[in-house]
Amino acid sequence: MAVDGRKKRRCPGKEKYPVFSAFSCPRRLDILKYVAKKKRSVGEIAKFAEIDISVASRHLKMLRTAGVVVQERVGNSIFYSEKDPKILDVLKELIRLSRLKPKKIKGK
Repeated sequence: MAVDGRKKRRCPGKEKYPVFSAFSCPRRLDILKYVAKKKRSVGEIAKFAEIDISVASRHLKMLRTAGVVVQERVGNSIFYSEKDPKILDVLKELIRLSRLKPKKIKGK
């Protein structure tokens, strides 16, 4: 409950636009860039990111839910890769735009 007694409303963005949640963590962005180079196993990803396999799996689940990575089972192993190479281009452009200084509004 909010301070004034009303029920708190959660922002629907996480469910409606999971890609923004997926892109909100620098570690997930590093993982995305890593799997963009070639298919990687969960173990390889965990080693690269210096995290436990269970943590890597949670990050990969978010990336999969957002539709930015795909998984492929080969025997007992699961490999991940980027779904579309354009995803990294979009991400790089978002990062570039976020670094731009806002223009001053005339008259203020």
